[in-house]
Amino acid sequence: MINEKTGLKEAKLYDPTRDEGRVDTLVLSPNRIQVADSEESKQETRAIATYKVPNRQAAGNGVDTEQDIFQNAFDALQSTHNGITTDQLRSLEIFAHDRDFGGRLVESKILPKLLKIARSNAYPDNRKSAFRILGSSLWNNEAALANVNEISLISDLLDALKREGDDDVTASLIFSLSAVMVKPGGFKHFMDLGGSQLLREAFASKDAEVKAKCATFVEDNYRLDREVGGDAQEISLWCHHFQKQILETPTSIGTDRILTALMFPSSIRSMSNR
Repeated sequence: MINEKTGLKEAKLYDPTRDEGRVDTLVLSPNRIQVADSEESKQETRAIATYKVPNRQAAGNGVDTEQDIFQNAFDALQSTHNGITTDQLRSLEIFAHDRDFGGRLVESKILPKLLKIARSNAYPDNRKSAFRILGSSLWNNEAALANVNEISLISDLLDALKREGDDDVTASLIFSLSAVMVKPGGFKHFMDLGGSQLLREAFASKDAEVKAKCATFVEDNYRLDREVGGDAQEISLWCHHFQKQILETPTSIGTDRILTALMFPSSIRSMSNR
């Protein structure tokens, strides 16, 4: 809506988890972003909150236990003779959320096989599952994270982002990229490899979920207190893109996540000090 006094567009944000009879007001103008009457709150990583964990499937076809189901799919992933099926990939996607199973799925001999499917499989659903397996395996799993080389993995994921043409797969790819950022130096490697520009190119996609995943990634990972050259400038660029997107399509699916990203304290300080 338009504020009659200032002439600026305002967006009212309602958070049902903080229902105190009030809403936050986000003021958008060409040169600044400002939250009126709003307290700074502790930022929480949100990428996993936007991912719906698949339901566990019942055992069948003579396979009696979860361990057996996992092992059957895991063996197919390792096999050099028989390709893994879509159903087996979906099974691994479910088990990737388990710490022990997740750690096994990113072991040094397995990760390249998973990445090969994620980058080159002819079926988008299989590529999507592979990226989700990767992200879920690493998420909040220190043992799994210890198994990966963040420089190499981030490079591989950004290379895949350059080439991926399916929006659903791209959204899952960004989720997996988020999971690697917690590694020491992960965000710096992402920036050094031009990841921010590649993410903005993905944000230019027409797909609402891709845009939302990009916004969540920025909210989770961009901070002014990082000792990364150019980070403040990158935040400013992202705020410009987010603001433009909201003004152009205020009712689009995923706009709530873009608005939330605009309100994170680092971006507000950056833009309001310019």
